[in-house]
Amino acid sequence: MKTSVTAIGSKAVALILFLVAIFSGSQSLGQPDRSAAELHGHEATLIADCDSTDGLHRLSPTKTEYRRYNLTATADAGVVGRSVHWSVATETGDVALLSVDWHPVSVPDYLALWVKNPSGHEVKLDVSLTLAGGPEVMLGARDLGLERNWQQLAWPLSMAEKDWSLVTGLTLHLAGLHPGTQYELYLDQIEEYAAPLLPVRVEFSRVDRAVSAGDQLTATLAITPGQTRDSWPAMMSTVERDGFIVARMPLQMPASGPQEGRTVSSTITGLSLPAYLAPGQYEFRIRGRVDAAAATAWPEVAVENVAPAPDIGLRAEAGQVTLVCGDEAVLPLLQEGRPGAALANAETRPLLVLDATSDFHLYMPGETVWQAPGRFDYSELDRRLADLLEVRPDALVMLRVYVGSPPWWDEQYPEDTVRFAGGSRRAPDSVPGRKRTYPSWASDRWREDAAAALQSLVEHVEAGPAGGVVAGYLLCSGEWGNWQYPGATHGLFADYSASQQRAFQEWLRGCYEDLGALRAAWGQPVNPVQTPEAIADGRPILNWSQVPIPDANQRRNIWATDRTAGFPGVLRDPVVSQETIDYDLFAAELVVETIELLAGAVKQAAPDKLCGARYGHLFDQARYRYALQNGGHQAIWRALRCPQLDFFAAPSAGMPGRAGDLAVFGTVHQSLASHGKLLVYEWPTHGEPQPSEPWMRNRVAQALCAGATVTVPAQGMTDSVAEQLACAAQLAATADRSSVAEIAVIVDDISVAYTSCGSDLTGPLLDEQRRALTLLGAPVDVWLLDDVLAGRCPVYKMYVVLNAFYLTAEDRVALREQLSRKRATCVYIYAAGLIEQTIGGRTAKDLTGLSIVRLRDAGPLQVALGEGTATYGTRGNIEPRFVASEGLGGGLGQLVGTAYDGLVAMDTYSGTVVWSSAPNMPAGVLRDLARQAGVHLYATDGSAVYACRQLVALRAAADGPQRLHLPTPSDVYDCF
Repeated sequence: MKTSVTAIGSKAVALILFLVAIFSGSQSLGQPDRSAAELHGHEATLIADCDSTDGLHRLSPTKTEYRRYNLTATADAGVVGRSVHWSVATETGDVALLSVDWHPVSVPDYLALWVKNPSGHEVKLDVSLTLAGGPEVMLGARDLGLERNWQQLAWPLSMAEKDWSLVTGLTLHLAGLHPGTQYELYLDQIEEYAAPLLPVRVEFSRVDRAVSAGDQLTATLAITPGQTRDSWPAMMSTVERDGFIVARMPLQMPASGPQEGRTVSSTITGLSLPAYLAPGQYEFRIRGRVDAAAATAWPEVAVENVAPAPDIGLRAEAGQVTLVCGDEAVLPLLQEGRPGAALANAETRPLLVLDATSDFHLYMPGETVWQAPGRFDYSELDRRLADLLEVRPDALVMLRVYVGSPPWWDEQYPEDTVRFAGGSRRAPDSVPGRKRTYPSWASDRWREDAAAALQSLVEHVEAGPAGGVVAGYLLCSGEWGNWQYPGATHGLFADYSASQQRAFQEWLRGCYEDLGALRAAWGQPVNPVQTPEAIADGRPILNWSQVPIPDANQRRNIWATDRTAGFPGVLRDPVVSQETIDYDLFAAELVVETIELLAGAVKQAAPDKLCGARYGHLFDQARYRYALQNGGHQAIWRALRCPQLDFFAAPSAGMPGRAGDLAVFGTVHQSLASHGKLLVYEWPTHGEPQPSEPWMRNRVAQALCAGATVTVPAQGMTDSVAEQLACAAQLAATADRSSVAEIAVIVDDISVAYTSCGSDLTGPLLDEQRRALTLLGAPVDVWLLDDVLAGRCPVYKMYVVLNAFYLTAEDRVALREQLSRKRATCVYIYAAGLIEQTIGGRTAKDLTGLSIVRLRDAGPLQVALGEGTATYGTRGNIEPRFVASEGLGGGLGQLVGTAYDGLVAMDTYSGTVVWSSAPNMPAGVLRDLARQAGVHLYATDGSAVYACRQLVALRAAADGPQRLHLPTPSDVYDCF
């Protein structure tokens, strides 16, 4: 959007706005009072209209803690439409930060915004430019003074020595804040301003018409301006194809400004073409703040002698999966966006990540590719891809592609969009995203259209100049792009669309085959009486089309008419909840089925490229109230068997700890490796936009020692940290990163469906338990139960079985055999083996050898250790609770509020069995068990240890000298 701006005196503006208010009936309060005079005659391009908070992110200054920080869009005040209300109070420090997404396509002259300081606080507002891989460029503070009305602030931009393509955003610095004081600010119309385009005529006297990829191009040209000005605008010579710029170089112009009709000659030498170019015809152009399109014929350049495209693949050996280009390993550190100097100069070929969409990006402002039926616009993607490769032409690029639907599609096909419990097709405004309607993954129409749009995107990229260096495509959809059902982390229940209903019925038909079997499983008579009275009374399912999706109360496990009657339990008993269990399992399989379909579209368009998905996030979903059961990630077993998927991405999750944020495992990484799948730990999309340096080092160390690849954000990446991370990744690229863990953590995706919707149990069991497992002083491998039962898991000295609740008789035998090899120690938590056709203790004894008894009442699910001075477990009262029956001996702790054992250990002929009635077992208890099992402990002081065959990392529990016990005498080098 461009407009011409003319500055008017402040009194005139106030008078005009006052008269408009009288005649329109609106209020004059809050309307603009002062516009920046220096912007007269310049053209404005919108950066953020501030009608919503999209593209605006809170940042945390180093020494500032916020007591309050709110960003809300409001219609109470605005220059144009709505505005953003910025409310902030600090505990310490005197500055608050707000970042704004911005990727300028040319060099503007000014940056400007409208600001209102309604309380007249004496504060200052500064703006800095965020540069990828470099320091911020401060533009200068503006004192807001006592002005309470709207005023436009403008900052001149002088970046002659900087590369404008490096600009990734801007940061607003609200300074001069007093701790404890509440500050209010309104923001609107953040814009860039530039002088009108200079009309020019460009003539070429010489251009290399045929060049080889990787060579330099030479040209001589003459430029005749159509206007006289004080100075020349910034101009670039470019080589491009269909708007994709493959090479560029600043054009050197005389110090004196352009004079109308006076021709200036210029010679271009050393314009290097990247070696990755696809062969074909390219165009030589001049770009910048000039208008030369009507008067210039751009010469064509033929690119030939192109080097073969890199051979990209995965190498799986010794339980380690490595991304390779030819025979060489790729740097296992993925830069989000443009790489900084350290990564740009790394010896090993780097892999860069670029966000994209095949239709409409739910979380990236302005990113709409599928603009109408049959019409796609890839120009913005091409520009960002070209900018990325300019820094490191030999880099590989992973496109992170969001697949969804554009708003016009949702409006055209409302029956194919998600329906939430209660009937609404629109999510509440509190749910983040650029729209509130979503396509149903079960819709055949959406699947066909989405696959076609995705295939079109891949074909465009592969046929483009940079197609050879795109390593693959990471498929994202749903909430935060994590293939979670929309609203799962916000307490919404989906999907109740007709498409989902039909798909559920077909899935049940495949599972049960016979309606009588379905009725028996769901607690109905196998052959119901079908008189009208009996049908009205019992409501039996008489045909497959009558099968309903469980309502929200059933999915919450609430059966009482009165919703305040209490929470009935944290487990689902198949006797009364089989239909809800079935739906959760179906909904997860549908997600994977959809991923498989789209991955097939990618492989059809680019069969030699990698394809992955964000999936398998059981641990991360468990930290949200309803996300785990409703997120759709209970089909990891199926995803691992999908031949079209080469890798998986999981959040690089962190947990609070004594020594700062603690990096923990995020998925079943060893199961992935056993299937030859690469793991990518990603910077959390909804996390803190600007991380601390220890935060990044901790996560990179954890990922590299787990044999994974890890992404790091460009924001906040200082030169020193980038150099450290690049050095560590450089060594990791060629290191033996196979597992040395002697402890296996086992998690079951199917058993998740047998837990009630909520995080009372699963939060401490899956999410929080990771803290102790990370701090026990030795590395751990994480396996999916399905792979353990299949015999994929090697022998370990100790196993921690988190949630193997639902097991058939065959499963119990197989699991017991797998875990009893070489007399290992097996730690079972809570309801291990307790569920088959119902919840009972007999099946648990088949697995563990222990007699587990269910208590009748709800109470604290906590275990008191020793003298009862220390306890662990969940928060609040839980039902059901289980205890070990009396007479077992070996009791290590009691269930709080009872006289029964809640933590027991028993030596058997096949090894040691430990059972805990409560989750969240402390690191100290696990450490003692590991020591008794003969596990090598690298540290014993509560430090986190990450280790593989040739790398070891320590996240110390406290400052000062550290003692690290290595398994064998070794030479030690500091990667950082």
